[in-house]
Amino acid sequence: MRNKILLFQPRKTADTSETRLHSVRTLVFESAHYLFGGAMTAQLDNQLAGESVGSAEHGGRAPRCATGLPGQCAEMRRDPGRRGFITVLRRLLAMVGMALAVLSRGSGAPCGAAEAEANPGNEGYFDLSLEQLMDIEVVSAARQPQATGELSVPVTVVTAEDIHYAGCTNVAEALDLVPGVDLLRADRNRYVLGVRGLHHSFADRTLVLVNGRNAGSPIFGGCDFARLPLFVEDIERIEVVRGPGGAAWGANAFNGVVNIITKRPEQVPGGFASMTVNEFSDHYGQLRWAEQQGPWNWRLSTGIDGQESSEDALDTDRFTSDDFRRNVLFDGEGQYKISDSMTAAFGAAYADVERGSFDFIGVGNGQGDEQFETARLFARLEKRHEGGATSHLQWAGNFDNEERPSMWDSRTSENDLEMQLSLTPGQNHTVSVGGNVRVTRINTERSDPSVQLNYADEPFDEYRGGVFLIDRWQATSRLALEGQLRGDASSEANEDWSARLSALYALDDEERHVARVSFARAYREPLAVLREIEYIIPPPGFGVSLLKAEDLSNEEIKSFELGYTWQLDKTLRLELDGYFQRYEDLIGRSTIAPLPAGQRVFANIDGADALGGEACLTWEHEAAKVTAWYAYNDFQPDQRNQSIRAFGPAKHKLGISGRLFLEDGWTVNADFKAVGSTPLYASSATLGDIESYNALDLTLSKRFHDGAAELMVGVADLLDETGVTVKEGGGVAHSTPGRTFFLRAQFTF
Repeated sequence: MRNKILLFQPRKTADTSETRLHSVRTLVFESAHYLFGGAMTAQLDNQLAGESVGSAEHGGRAPRCATGLPGQCAEMRRDPGRRGFITVLRRLLAMVGMALAVLSRGSGAPCGAAEAEANPGNEGYFDLSLEQLMDIEVVSAARQPQATGELSVPVTVVTAEDIHYAGCTNVAEALDLVPGVDLLRADRNRYVLGVRGLHHSFADRTLVLVNGRNAGSPIFGGCDFARLPLFVEDIERIEVVRGPGGAAWGANAFNGVVNIITKRPEQVPGGFASMTVNEFSDHYGQLRWAEQQGPWNWRLSTGIDGQESSEDALDTDRFTSDDFRRNVLFDGEGQYKISDSMTAAFGAAYADVERGSFDFIGVGNGQGDEQFETARLFARLEKRHEGGATSHLQWAGNFDNEERPSMWDSRTSENDLEMQLSLTPGQNHTVSVGGNVRVTRINTERSDPSVQLNYADEPFDEYRGGVFLIDRWQATSRLALEGQLRGDASSEANEDWSARLSALYALDDEERHVARVSFARAYREPLAVLREIEYIIPPPGFGVSLLKAEDLSNEEIKSFELGYTWQLDKTLRLELDGYFQRYEDLIGRSTIAPLPAGQRVFANIDGADALGGEACLTWEHEAAKVTAWYAYNDFQPDQRNQSIRAFGPAKHKLGISGRLFLEDGWTVNADFKAVGSTPLYASSATLGDIESYNALDLTLSKRFHDGAAELMVGVADLLDETGVTVKEGGGVAHSTPGRTFFLRAQFTF
């Protein structure tokens, strides 16, 4: 059997002396001095000492600066050469020194097998066989835990092991190797993600959740992954639902759902530190501490990340770009056990982001840097009732302040109150009922009316609510039936409903062969940016003007699906999924007056048909794991050159992932993806299609001290073929860095 990987599920050691803590603290302090200089070193030292970060001079937080070094922002931005090879080499050498220092200074019993025996509940996904992985309980298909072999909709689970060994630095990168998922990088800050296509920076046809809570923008609906206050090493798994999920999650779970599940505090006790740097001087750092004291469990993570603009990273004069980013992140969660049957949980996450100006429809490049503040809060009460029933009551709040010179300055708030009750009326019968109420407020200001967009109604308030029923019945030993139904109403949009009806049948007594047939309906509600926005270039009647939309209907999708799962033995699994989807009332941009007036408006243009499927084969041995998949996703609009304001799916996609666990803690990982051409349906003509490309990522890692420390080297996009420009219509497209070498050091204490 391969060695247990305990680095990312840290456990408390028998040696908890102040000497060991001081040694680790000194190590981080010295390494940070080489990595960031004195100012950031002081912040890290305060964090490790349990003190507040920052100083009174900067309001208790690090000042926003393009370099991460106070007082040197303007100077360093003017001289990108100072961030060149010497800086990168210094950081790489510092990280190697950090890893070696861990080995030389470690004392006491490190995290090891003895601790695993003492904490059998903290195994984590790094130690599961393929058969155990097939029994992972998934919640995104029906809002209640279900084994992967019992799901009424195709779901791919991306585990913590997959994310870690791929060398991911953000959530979007972790989704790139999921069958049926289309991912493009428009620039170094914007990822364009869709399940089976229909993806765009300002599209929301795939719903993104964090622990079942909305992670999309109240204005645009889609998720801005680059400023999501979340660390990839705090992710337990990502569940990707391929197909309409509106019956479980409501509006805009249209083509699919991405639900990011984070690690609970009790899963990661102790301390954790991580730093990744690459050849372009980009850096991603995290510090985490989790602890249990009596009925309390809590986890705190803080960190920074920063990256240079594409122009500086590529050291080129062929184009001008301003897509740098500097983030300061915080994420915390706590749990309190009220009684044996009741638990309270609460959390807060915060991101302070500075990044380059955004080029919107050809306007905005050089208008000024964007500033964002994002706060995500929640409080949740869970209870187990007699007879096996469970219930929860949850409040979640999302709050954003945005300064976007090319668009607007906005303040948004979203408060959501949700409840759910799950019970078992009979031995083979489970039912979940519940609903939610959500209040959204959007305030926008225009510091430059000649450039920025305008909301016709200001402020914008919206109230919405929904109720759902999910019923699963094991009719016979082989046949299971599941029905889902949900209705939603909104003060500013149309009432609508979603449904899913599925039948699963085991073809053999051992249930190694399972067939599934489903029908689903879902809808996409036109969000505020489509209903309320207007953009008029003065003087009226000249240039291109976007007028306020009138009487937009919800987009509709109906899906017929077939699935088959074959569990050959404990090491081999085959999954086949096919679908036909019919779209109605897709929203695009319509021209109502030709040039020179150039007046346009958002409208329901027409429908489309989609046909395709995904095949995935997974093999896992004691020391290796290989996954190969192929996706065929065809999309055909009813009209030629129909505007849907989105990319269609790449018709052909192929992925292969391999992981090999060697002796002495060495691990080799390879991820390959081949993607066909991607069409863009953005205006009256198809434009900006993305050429086909291949991508290969490699990592090599070595664990020390029985998993207490790890050093990883890797290269992303080894073939250097994904530097292709992504043009979404109206803006300036440019290349982004392709082949990228990086180094990562991590340790637990």
